[in-house]
Amino acid sequence: GMRVCVVTLEYDVECFSGNGILSQALVRGLSTASSSSSSSSGVRVLVVCGKPSGDEVQTSSLSSMHATRGVVDVVYVTVPRDKWFKLTLDGAWKEFADGCAREDVRQSVRQFAPRVTLGVDWSSHAAVQSIGMPIPYVMTAFRIFSQNDERHLACERDAVQMAAGVVALCGSDARYICERLGASREPEVISPPLRSTIVNLAKEVAGSVEYDTGTRRYLSCVVRVSVEKEPDRFVCLVEELARRGVFASGSLVPLLCANENILRTSKYAQDLKERFLSCVPNGRVIENFLDERELSAIFRETALNVHPSTADAFGMTVVEAAAFGAPSVMHRGGAVGASELLRPHLSESIEVDVLAPVHEFADKIESVIADPKTRLVVAKNASARALEWDETSYGQAMLEHLSTY
Repeated sequence: GMRVCVVTLEYDVECFSGNGILSQALVRGLSTASSSSSSSSGVRVLVVCGKPSGDEVQTSSLSSMHATRGVVDVVYVTVPRDKWFKLTLDGAWKEFADGCAREDVRQSVRQFAPRVTLGVDWSSHAAVQSIGMPIPYVMTAFRIFSQNDERHLACERDAVQMAAGVVALCGSDARYICERLGASREPEVISPPLRSTIVNLAKEVAGSVEYDTGTRRYLSCVVRVSVEKEPDRFVCLVEELARRGVFASGSLVPLLCANENILRTSKYAQDLKERFLSCVPNGRVIENFLDERELSAIFRETALNVHPSTADAFGMTVVEAAAFGAPSVMHRGGAVGASELLRPHLSESIEVDVLAPVHEFADKIESVIADPKTRLVVAKNASARALEWDETSYGQAMLEHLSTY
């Protein structure tokens, strides 16, 4: 069977962002894919990933996780804890690359003998160079940092131009990778899947998911509370709706996710939390990193999920919300990748202009909240669509693409 080495800074130890969750889904998907339609020979995957210092996972131990077909091995590279929780240039990318240059790590990769290396984001580039295998390097862009932070332009260009090919999460990212980052080959676009645990949970509760809007009380925003996700737009919206008395009866409650690890170090996050609670004291702030059951519980009580980003490579929480019957609003014009999967013109999501003056944005949200019929149609369509594209479909699409190198 095919052998793939996946290199990702964030994987399964103290996962803190969508990158870690999607990396795990990618590996599970690949490990269940078939090398060819006629044969059942599975794919073998070796993951080289980071973990923060000071936890119980043994450094550079090879731990095996057996998948349906094929086996996944993991090599952990320890990086400083004070640089964890960041995937930017301020994170542990350099220490990760230095760790990958260690002989035991390189030896593990050589012995595994992969046919191709699949690296997650620009931060995999230096790590792959450290490992030094003379095989194709394919970069999968889970997030393009230079769209929000010009400091990343040079390192993203380097990664894209060294790569034999690039996989993007959506069409707008693929265009950016060609136009700004100088890809020599048109990027392949593969939408990320709903992770298997969410699919299973959604199927488990399917009979009890109430689409009836009367039982749903939250106006939710579950993006990471960092500048590039633009949760400040949601807080401005909540301030305007609070001023209008929309939350006065208590039947609609705004909900904001603000991870405690980010709150600890980010003044931006602290200020947003303070503004949010000062305009709606009974608003709910979620500070822990949500596991699948907690996420499911929130989305099953969500009347409307607001995705505030003006541009986002994907926006997985929109699809996760859909799995549990919560409709989402996203910025119009296809700037959020999830709108390519949950298509507004087929009533699988709702388009809004999040850049409009806040009173216009609030008018639109109020009109959606006041229209349970539309929300019901969107919720049902979105749920059916979200559950179709799973990890196995994703892994198979990724494998077929990797087989072309």
